Amino acid sequence: MRRNIFGMHNLKDGGPAFDVGMEWTKHMAGPGFVFDWVTDINPWIEKAFQLGLIPCIRVQECNGGCTPNPGYAGNVAWAVLNYKIAHPEYAERIVYFQLWNEPSDPRDSVPPDVYANYLIAAHNAVHQAENDAAAAHPGLGLEGTLKTMTPGQNGPSWWTQAVTANPNCKLAFDVWGTHPYPEATPPHYNLHDGDIYIETSKSIDSYLMDLDVIASPHGNPPVSRRGFPVMITETAYGDHLGISYEGWPKTNRQMAADYNVDAFGERWYKWPEIIAAHPFILCNFSWEAFAFVQGGSGSVDSNGDGVDEPTAPYPQYTAVHDLRLSLEGAPPSGRSMAPARLTPFRGSVGTITGTITRADTSAVVPWATVFTDGYEFGHVSMYDGVYEVHDVPIGTYTLSCSKNGYATGSQQITVSANQTTTANFALTYIGKVSKGFYFVDTFNGDCGCSGCSLSATYLGQSFTTPSDVYFIKYAACKPNADNVTIRFSIRQGNDPNGPQIGPYMTATLEPGVGGNMIGGEWPD
Repeated sequence: MRRNIFGMHNLKDGGPAFDVGMEWTKHMAGPGFVFDWVTDINPWIEKAFQLGLIPCIRVQECNGGCTPNPGYAGNVAWAVLNYKIAHPEYAERIVYFQLWNEPSDPRDSVPPDVYANYLIAAHNAVHQAENDAAAAHPGLGLEGTLKTMTPGQNGPSWWTQAVTANPNCKLAFDVWGTHPYPEATPPHYNLHDGDIYIETSKSIDSYLMDLDVIASPHGNPPVSRRGFPVMITETAYGDHLGISYEGWPKTNRQMAADYNVDAFGERWYKWPEIIAAHPFILCNFSWEAFAFVQGGSGSVDSNGDGVDEPTAPYPQYTAVHDLRLSLEGAPPSGRSMAPARLTPFRGSVGTITGTITRADTSAVVPWATVFTDGYEFGHVSMYDGVYEVHDVPIGTYTLSCSKNGYATGSQQITVSANQTTTANFALTYIGKVSKGFYFVDTFNGDCGCSGCSLSATYLGQSFTTPSDVYFIKYAACKPNADNVTIRFSIRQGNDPNGPQIGPYMTATLEPGVGGNMIGGEWPD
């Protein structure tokens, strides 16, 4: 069964005291994860351990363009290890270290080549500390409890520079840490489903483009890697955040709540490469539009379980809390989601690998999801259709492969200790089905695309003017439009007078916001 993937990015500066925020996180996420930029290690990690949360720490000693010091990562590792040694009841607890934060951000800037070398040295420092502590204290179970993560840096061009400078940095992390910020893009419009054509970075799974870089060969001899777990350490749906290049309206807090439920319950939960997702941010006066809890909220233990909850949560907090409870429930209403694994699995494991192709053409199918029953294990195919799933406990599984536009395939496999099982899939293409379209017309010529040629060839349709509205792949239109509702129909083929497909539809950009409305679609 799938394990808890719920977490929260706390960033206590400007928010509640760390122990209060930790309890709010526990109330919302249950037996899941917590993330913070921590400098005072002992009290923070003790509270996380006591609450049964998995600690995820941003390891960064400075910002503002300073050069990262891998020795600091080693020092943080020793601080955690020394606490565990002094408290052996927690010795086997897993702790994640995110090595730096967004090095392309001017506030934390590190050049790609410099970061590549730092990542290798910091990863080695963490695991050298772990190995030394385990050797000095045999029997405590310290081995395999510290996990390093990449810095939440998104963008394939940046990562291409880093891995070109030092390809071995691909081998210097345990988990891929990522910051996919969809802004106004709904969760159902994503790269797994193959729907985004314009601003691919604004999605809940933009990390797939980065994973393709790591899977591609670099260096001589070539270095490539795939099949590692992914942790989302920042992401956000909040109050009127960002913009959409494809016409999605800005979110209010209720929309953000609905989007979070969709993202957690129907996307991240069903993408087994993801082991945790931490929305940014729990509560912070400086980031109020992102917050799950109102600044200045009080606390109350409403059910007597000893864990406080906020008295003034925003809709996102309540919606995610309720979703988590429903997923923990028994079928058919729930999915029997298990608690996150607090300690490493020590049993025998093997690997699954294979290639995903389209049955009628033999073309490779990238970004298809491979999963066992309940989404407990699995991963995603890369640019070449090849996937890998590592550290799968031995046993027999039903392995399935799904991709929007294709019939799901399944097969029985057996995983043996220290062996690789090959499971290829040839998926039958059945076509995409779109359930919604919207478009803002020329607004008296303000679009500036009179006579432009727009097309959606994968649907076999095209049109030559913005007023011939059926499917629109991309049409930038009318800056700063708001309080607009469009009613339109979808017409078959290239004829705007052709047979209507489905009922009339409407789309609205809410008043008082402003933004660019453009065409878009989303799949079933």
